Amino acid sequence: MKVTSQSLALLPEGSKEVLVFLLVERACKPDLSGWEADKRRFVVANRERNRAIVARLGQIWPVTLEKRPFCLGQGIADSYLFKEPVPFCPEEIYDAGVEGQNLEPVAEIQLGTAQGRFELLVLAVLHAARVREHIAEATFLELRRRGLLELGRIARWLPEDLAELGEVLRVHYKALADKNRKMEAIFHNARILRDSFGGELENACRPGKVAPEATIRALQGFWQIKDKAYWICREMRRHGVWGDLDPGACHAVDSHVKLALWRLGLAGWDASHLGEVSTRDCQETLRRWFADSLPVYLQGIRLCSRWNPRLCRKQCRVIDFCRWRDPVKAQ
Repeated sequence: MKVTSQSLALLPEGSKEVLVFLLVERACKPDLSGWEADKRRFVVANRERNRAIVARLGQIWPVTLEKRPFCLGQGIADSYLFKEPVPFCPEEIYDAGVEGQNLEPVAEIQLGTAQGRFELLVLAVLHAARVREHIAEATFLELRRRGLLELGRIARWLPEDLAELGEVLRVHYKALADKNRKMEAIFHNARILRDSFGGELENACRPGKVAPEATIRALQGFWQIKDKAYWICREMRRHGVWGDLDPGACHAVDSHVKLALWRLGLAGWDASHLGEVSTRDCQETLRRWFADSLPVYLQGIRLCSRWNPRLCRKQCRVIDFCRWRDPVKAQ
């Protein structure tokens, strides 16, 4: 039935609102059987496309695990994002300093040491909030400069250290988070690590010797880690320290992963901007399509996150799958 303003005017009083409500409800919630059929056709039609994306990302970013430091500075180097890109070569980009830039890293975390692994745990706590990456890293660097990341010192929980750490968070940590809770989490995690696991994160997780779910649960036993447990596993494995860790424990979702999945149409189909892309949707996509999610992260941080149309045209090898390919070509 075609509904017009004239036909609505002929309806009895009170029934007009009912008809409009039914029409709006049907527009927002289509016939279930028809919608399920369309959804199945959509899944079948895109299955081969998604497999092609997964295969190509694996070819572009082969997972090579080498023991190397965790480099900080990607977020802090925002002003360099639109510099002339380096010639495309995954291996050269990997060795180009701060994740694809010809720059020296601002600082490093030595993940091969117990102290370095504790520092990564602290950085995970700082990242576990609504906060920009460079803000979390800048706060981390200030804590390190003041000696407030030394495991032995923090685990003693001295009043003066508590006050100084709280001051750093209030001044530098511009995040939508309770600063006191963050401060307590850092101190409690240091004490748990010292008293329960001899100051060694690997004693808590035993990576490579148990199922990935057990490693995640062990990390989530620390304060304010939650989903950042996947991030810790990914970074430890990516830098070759936990090289035998099952990739299933490394399905971390951050802004770089979200951006790559969204642009490639693998997650967030109905999102109008990156903030609307669901973390749960991204996690399900990683588990469903990617045995190893590292290629997605590398695509996101080394290409998508640089917001450079010229870089996309010249270097991206999955641009034919990208939702942004038309705007990129038009620029």
